[in-house]
Amino acid sequence: MSNRILYWFRNDLRLQDNEAFWNAVSDADEVIPVYVFDPRRFRVREPGMRKAGIRRAAFLFAVVQNLQASMREKGGNLLIRMGDPEKVVADLANQYSVTEVRASKEITLEETNVEASLSKKLKGINVDISLTWMNTLIHPHDLPFYISRLPEDAEEFAGAVGALKIRLPVVGRELTNSCPPDEGNVFPDYGQLGFDADELEAFEPGISPPTEAEIAAGLAAGKAGVEDLLNWISVGLVSPRVAYHKTNGSELGDALYRQLIWRDYLQFVALKYGTRLFKSAGLAHEIDRPWRYDKEAFELWREGETSDVGVNSLMKKFNRSGTITLEEMSVVAHYLIDEMGVNWTWGASWIESGSVYYEVALVWGNWNYYAGLGPVKKAG
Repeated sequence: MSNRILYWFRNDLRLQDNEAFWNAVSDADEVIPVYVFDPRRFRVREPGMRKAGIRRAAFLFAVVQNLQASMREKGGNLLIRMGDPEKVVADLANQYSVTEVRASKEITLEETNVEASLSKKLKGINVDISLTWMNTLIHPHDLPFYISRLPEDAEEFAGAVGALKIRLPVVGRELTNSCPPDEGNVFPDYGQLGFDADELEAFEPGISPPTEAEIAAGLAAGKAGVEDLLNWISVGLVSPRVAYHKTNGSELGDALYRQLIWRDYLQFVALKYGTRLFKSAGLAHEIDRPWRYDKEAFELWREGETSDVGVNSLMKKFNRSGTITLEEMSVVAHYLIDEMGVNWTWGASWIESGSVYYEVALVWGNWNYYAGLGPVKKAG
């Protein structure tokens, strides 16, 4: 019996430095790569906004198409399906008689719930699952402390990890053992993901994702900036390790490293504190902090109709383009929080919904800090 591994792409939509995927390729006689569009990622939630809007859906369509093209260039292929990934992946594992499922390890609750549900389904058909951590620049096993003892001060964290050696990226190869058939591929349309006619009519195509070759060329030519790299990392187009090693030793590299360490810190904070990341009381667990739940005030902020011209300009730009820099996000967040007193989680949810480039720990972690709800260092 051949060793057949099903590889489930999640937020690691690249071939360069995809450790989990290339380990699967090395270990298997046959690899079946698959991507599953999950309609739950685009659902409407309180207070009346989608978890991910139509701009991110369009961007994701293009990213998956690029990944499929890259796979085919290397002699492989990519199965595309739609549905609940835990069910779809388990059904495919059974259909193709695989011995193991592999994927990247995620951090936050919704993603880890899917992992747990998939693992339970796979046990019923005697299939193993293996998850590989690829989210951060510094691997958790290289940290000089346990996650439970993560410093509650970002500068202390940066000092503690400053001397660590960053692991090298994983090099890929040809996909001679990738063998999924073309039949059965399901590339959904917007309606199947829950978008209605009004949303489709109002939608204007925006940013197109760069290919891996274009990203590599931009890095080689020094044309990629810090925001570009952070954006590409957020959607899995490039890994933190590649971005670091391609820029290390330059002025750009120094600026990027500082941002990647802050990003790592927020990832590990999310891992340590779990669902507190998303609650009004925040990571600091300030349950008595008063917030306004004023939908009219929030609507003014969301649509860029406040009394602050600068904030309005940034919000209209974000609503039009689906992009916002960390500096811009700080400005609009502090206005919503400090000037309007509106529940900060609504603001974070709107940025999540409207962003083309989105990373859960980076957005929600930063908003915790904007609200003054970051981890509190305990006395003594």
